[in-house]
Amino acid sequence: MQKNDVLFLLSGFPIPTQTFVFREVDELFKIMPLRIVAFTRKEKGFLEDKNNVVGRVEFAPNNSILIVLFFKMLLFRLQAFWKIFFKVIFFKHRNTKQRFKLLKKFPKTLWLYDHLKDNPPRLIHAHFIGWQTEIALIISEIFGVRFSSSAHAMDIFVLRNNLEEKLRKALFVVTGTQFNVNFMQSIYPQTKKIHLVFDGVKKLDHSKLDFTKNEKITFISVGRLVYKKGFQFLIEASKILDDKGFNFETLIIGDGELREQLETKVKTLKLENKINFLGSMENSKILQLFAKSTAFVLPCVEAENGDIDGIPLIIVEAMFTKIPVISSRISGIPEIVKDNETGLLCEEKNVRQIAEKMELIATDRELAKRLSENALAFVEENFEIEKTIAKLYSLFEKYLEEI
Repeated sequence: MQKNDVLFLLSGFPIPTQTFVFREVDELFKIMPLRIVAFTRKEKGFLEDKNNVVGRVEFAPNNSILIVLFFKMLLFRLQAFWKIFFKVIFFKHRNTKQRFKLLKKFPKTLWLYDHLKDNPPRLIHAHFIGWQTEIALIISEIFGVRFSSSAHAMDIFVLRNNLEEKLRKALFVVTGTQFNVNFMQSIYPQTKKIHLVFDGVKKLDHSKLDFTKNEKITFISVGRLVYKKGFQFLIEASKILDDKGFNFETLIIGDGELREQLETKVKTLKLENKINFLGSMENSKILQLFAKSTAFVLPCVEAENGDIDGIPLIIVEAMFTKIPVISSRISGIPEIVKDNETGLLCEEKNVRQIAEKMELIATDRELAKRLSENALAFVEENFEIEKTIAKLYSLFEKYLEEI
């Protein structure tokens, strides 16, 4: 495989809430030549970039340079300008909102064309099957090359913008849950090129963690403070346990748009002495908190707009720290949290059931031990990043041979 065979196209990089993309790129750099183009440079936040991944990314320039390029192409490369414009404007969209979203990316699409025109890759691989893949499709058609895509969650279930055309024209598509595979195959049943590749996690060195459990029963949850993570239902379940006189604490790690609302709910339910919001923190500190906690609880739900998690990677990380997991029976979660085998599942939004499972894990040590041991064996077999990256690499090799 040559350096210019595969180009990864990203909307922004690095994005702290998209650790799966950062890890994937970091690992791929170790085993294959790769070009990465990102439209926006983001702050690393708590991400650790030991291998200087960010330094290898080709970033789009700032808006002033994009404006200059816009008029330069309009004046001196008229044919290319209008060819790209018409492909953007006549791309089939689900609604007007999606049409304007792609149109807003037109200057960056022009830049990508200009950036690649002298040395286009053989394959453009876009992360997310939304507007990122639409740009990859358009540019690949202009250069006469191929495109592929990694599909995730919101881009599949909420945006759903002309998925059929993308699936039909893509060289291949990868996604992180069988649930996602089945959904996309229902959109375009003729395709045989949608592949399941789990998002991987590095195997933990347990010798670096202190597994001495907290004296107090500790439930822990991590994620962006948004509706689909189900934190409001975790708070209500904690209230049930508190009313029963249960001695426990619930730690919520993360930040987001619902933080103030969730904190208000905690005060209203008089749970300030039970529930603590710890904000965002480094991954290494989160893993140590996992090791000392009683159970990880993430009662995910489907948002009103259809937004839904696939397999939250934080569940995988929790399982690697040998902590029992409680989550919801939705989307791809049952593919990893197998009820009463690798964890416990609750029906979506069933607060009483969440509380019952929390109490069960806290009081049945043999069950907790069995679930956590089974979960560790399962994620070591299926989610170690070296294994998932090897599968992704083999797909690139396979499909490049077809071009």
